[in-house]
Amino acid sequence: MSLETLTNRIAYGGNGTTTAFSFPYYFLEEGDLKVVLVDSNGTETVQTLTTHYTISGEGSISGGTVTMLTAPASGASLVIIRNTELTQEISLELNGALPVDQVEKALDKLTMIIQRLDERLDRAVVLKETDANAVSLELPKVSDRASKFLAFDSDGAVVAASGTVSEVPVTAFMETLLDDSTASAARSTLGMGSSSAIRT
Repeated sequence: MSLETLTNRIAYGGNGTTTAFSFPYYFLEEGDLKVVLVDSNGTETVQTLTTHYTISGEGSISGGTVTMLTAPASGASLVIIRNTELTQEISLELNGALPVDQVEKALDKLTMIIQRLDERLDRAVVLKETDANAVSLELPKVSDRASKFLAFDSDGAVVAASGTVSEVPVTAFMETLLDDSTASAARSTLGMGSSSAIRT
C-alpha cells in the first residue's frame, strides 16, 4: 500500500459520552498507536492497550478506530499518534521468489517510522540550517544542571547557569504586584476591587 499523507496524529475533545475515536490513517499493528489522555488540568497520561482502550482496523489503508473503555470527560482531550515500533521483521530467502506484499509492508513501515521521527524533530530545539556556528545544543549532565537555569554562553552553546528565581528580570508592574503582601492588596493594585471581579 502507499502512504499519501504525512499526518500521523489526531486529537479529539472529550464529552463524557463518546468512546469511539477514528484514526483515519494507515497503521500496521495494534501496538503502533500511542494513545494519550490529557485531562482538563493539562496532565498527560499514556493509555494502555486492552486496559484503557481497544483498537480495530490495523492494516487497513483507511485507518481504524480507538475505542476507550471509559469515555474521556468533558474538558479532557484524547491524542492518538502513530508510533510504529522500530523493528524489522521481514526475512528474505536467498534466491527465492520476491514476496512483494512483505517487501511493500516493510517499506510502508520504514516510511511510517521516518514520518514519526520527522514530526518529533519538528518539535525539538534545533539550530537553524543557516546558522554558521556549529555549536552544541546538548544539555549538560544532570549533576551540572540541577537547580540551575538553561542559558547560552557567548558562543551560543547551551550551558547551565547558576541563579535563583529572584534574579529573573520582571517588569516594574510585576515588581509592584510581587511587593503586595496579600491577595487583597494585589487586587487593589490591579484595580479589581473584590475577588468576585476575578474571572479565570
